[in-house]
Amino acid sequence: MVRKSLLKFLAILLVFVPASNSFAQSDPEQMVRDISSQALEILREYRSTYDENPEILQGELLNLLDPVTDFEAFSQGVMGSYREQATSDQLQRFRELFKATIVDLYTSALVATEISDITLRETNYRSDTSATVIVDVTVTDGTSYEVSYSMRREIGEDWKARNIIIDGVNIGLTYRNQFRSAMETENGDIERVIQIWPELIDGN
Repeated sequence: MVRKSLLKFLAILLVFVPASNSFAQSDPEQMVRDISSQALEILREYRSTYDENPEILQGELLNLLDPVTDFEAFSQGVMGSYREQATSDQLQRFRELFKATIVDLYTSALVATEISDITLRETNYRSDTSATVIVDVTVTDGTSYEVSYSMRREIGEDWKARNIIIDGVNIGLTYRNQFRSAMETENGDIERVIQIWPELIDGN
């Protein structure tokens, strides 16, 4: 359910990833306004190899996503209050596992989805270090989505994406609910939930 319902949505986020860290130093609106063609160039270069060797495209897209996505905050948000029970090793392993599953979904979505139109609607600043950028995205079948990016930065550091809401679907909250459900099913065994996380995502 989660994988199927978010597959096209995740592609939208990937298309908006900036081409390099230089964009991350700009304001969050500029990050979205100056969307790079690099993700699509990577797709064109490696799409023919995807069916036989998806790891190549996934690796290239991971290199693109990593500098502009706060996977640490994102993954700990997914763990919710359960992160207080986790060891530093478990936090690190879940972050890397979460990153890998997200990139896998992004790659599948980018291969399957084509964007026809993008319109920047507005940027709302909550503070000097927190903002929400809202865009309208239309895919080739005519379906339109409202995409809201939650952006954060530490003082003196670059802006990074920490969450995304697409047509009311809060991706961070969706995965947090799934993590919580798994913890209940596995009787609070956080190590077990970390181990089976890829299966949980792949099966939904």
